[in-house]
Amino acid sequence: MTTVACRPARALILNDVIPDSALVRRLPIDLAFRCHALPVAEADGAITVVMANPEDPVARDEISAALGAASCFVRGRKETIDALLNSVWLDSGNPGYRFLVCETPERFEALNSYACSIGDLFHAEVERLEWIENSSRFLSNLARKTDEGYDLLILGPQVQSFRRYLTACPMREKIINQLPISLLVIQRSRWPISRILILIQGEERDKPAVEWGVHLAQASKAEITLLTIVPSVPGMYQGLERFNCGLPELLSTKSQLGQQLRWAAERLVKENLDGTLQLRQGSQEWQIRSELSAKEYDLIITPAGSEDRLHKYLFGVVTRHLLYWTDRPVLIVK
Repeated sequence: MTTVACRPARALILNDVIPDSALVRRLPIDLAFRCHALPVAEADGAITVVMANPEDPVARDEISAALGAASCFVRGRKETIDALLNSVWLDSGNPGYRFLVCETPERFEALNSYACSIGDLFHAEVERLEWIENSSRFLSNLARKTDEGYDLLILGPQVQSFRRYLTACPMREKIINQLPISLLVIQRSRWPISRILILIQGEERDKPAVEWGVHLAQASKAEITLLTIVPSVPGMYQGLERFNCGLPELLSTKSQLGQQLRWAAERLVKENLDGTLQLRQGSQEWQIRSELSAKEYDLIITPAGSEDRLHKYLFGVVTRHLLYWTDRPVLIVK
């Protein structure tokens, strides 16, 4: 694609510009916010893009490739560009997302790079809280921070004490189950995000998890797999028609699981996202392991525990074990 830097002596005034939403959305959200770039006009097959730094040749080439058209780049004020991008990409009245990163000072930079990449997809404000080995003090600071309106807590379990903390310390319930914000645990960074696995439990709590997945998939153009796992049919009942329930039959039922799967599938279709529904039978942990072995997923999304005590125990154990053995980032949505 042809790129031309049409740089005026002063920044282009954008105060009276009303962005063309369809044109703006042709540029992926993460790229637009990362490069502070706003497509403003299209004529004769060429698109005019206002950028904070139109002299960056790498960014120009990346933007032109994403737009699929010859581009002319002009300079604009970063703050004004971001404000106009917000008016298109963020819901009216939504002040944006706030993410909180917790890690020790020596490991913060490695975790922060991934956290900022995730933050760019949501145009989120990413802040830091230093990890403290003393769990009581850490939880006290964390509880105070969550009252300030954060949307996501990002933790890196590379610290040995934290891995032990999640899997053995009784206080883990206060992080996973009691704190009101969603939790992203990064075992090992996987970037970019091209495949997302969403675990469907068959409850209303699935919906926030799907919404996070939809937002991430839209911003990163990732594929989504919706995975639900049901118990195996006992051997003595196998072959009996009333006990044979595949995915089509499950989708047609009025059960809560069937309804949640239909809603999730319709949600992906509505947003024109690439998605797959997957039904597995057997042990929760074993089937998740099998699915992760079958595809190179970059992110796992799971709803937080259910209010139902039995369901909360069964799926909660799976979630905690998942945090221990998988090397994929895990997003627990609340």
